Amino acid sequence: MTVRVNLDHELQSFVEQQVSRSCHQTVAAYLESLVRDAMIRSNGEIPADRNDSDQSEAPWQIALDVGSQVPDRAWEQVPQDLARNLDHYLYGSPREG
Repeated sequence: MTVRVNLDHELQSFVEQQVSRSCHQTVAAYLESLVRDAMIRSNGEIPADRNDSDQSEAPWQIALDVGSQVPDRAWEQVPQDLARNLDHYLYGSPREG
C-alpha cells in the first residue's frame, strides 16, 4: 500500500532529523517502524511478520535514539563530570579528581 502524507514544515524537519539520527535509511522505513511500534503497543504483542533482527536493536542505537529525544536545554543541565563521578551523584560518595 502506498500512502501520501503531507506534513507541515515543523513535522517534516522533525522526521528528517530523526531519520538522519537513526538506523533508518529512508523516511518510509522510519515511518513504517513507527506504525509497527504503534501496532505492537495497541495489540500488546509482536506481529508475526516481524523478524528477530527488527526486535534486537543494538544497545548503543537505543541510547542514541533515546538521547536524541532529550531537549538540548536538558543536556545543558547534566554535570560535565557525570561519568567520572556517577557514584557521587547517585550516592553522595566523594568526588574523584
